[in-house]
Amino acid sequence: FEKASGEAPAKRIKSRTKRSGNRKIPVYGYLCAAAFGALGAVFFNLLLALSRLPELFPSAGTIGAAAGEGNTALQFLVVCLILPTAEELVFRGLGYFGLRRFYGPIFTGVLTASLFGIFHGNAPQTLYAFCMGLLLAHTAEACRSLISVILFHWAANVNSFFFLGDPAGQKLLYSVPF
Repeated sequence: FEKASGEAPAKRIKSRTKRSGNRKIPVYGYLCAAAFGALGAVFFNLLLALSRLPELFPSAGTIGAAAGEGNTALQFLVVCLILPTAEELVFRGLGYFGLRRFYGPIFTGVLTASLFGIFHGNAPQTLYAFCMGLLLAHTAEACRSLISVILFHWAANVNSFFFLGDPAGQKLLYSVPF
């Protein structure tokens, strides 16, 4: 439409941060995602301890048990880096970002968090993983970046491995000469 004065209409300027587009995330954004993961791990591990679910389901084991017995450095590599990367590629990469194109963030976040929790296989880890899955979905929605959720997951697992009661992780941490 032209204005009455005969001037051409002003062109609409497209926003650089489209809802579905890639955003450039500053370094502190990735650091915040990692800190959010570490703090989430502490909070939900404390909540899990207060729930007494590990006492009711003693076969749950620890995060280090996922990699089996043996070399603690190998356990660290598998549990803290390889498995979280694979899980995020599946649950947030294919799951969240794939479904997010068709459904809203709440439905997609709850669905992928539920699947993430069920994937972990026992009651205490299912509850913990569901709660962390919700935080991961929030991080995915806020950052629109698979790298940010991978860093979140790495930080959560590293925190759990070293500082939240896993004997294998504590053994590795205290064996490093300072």
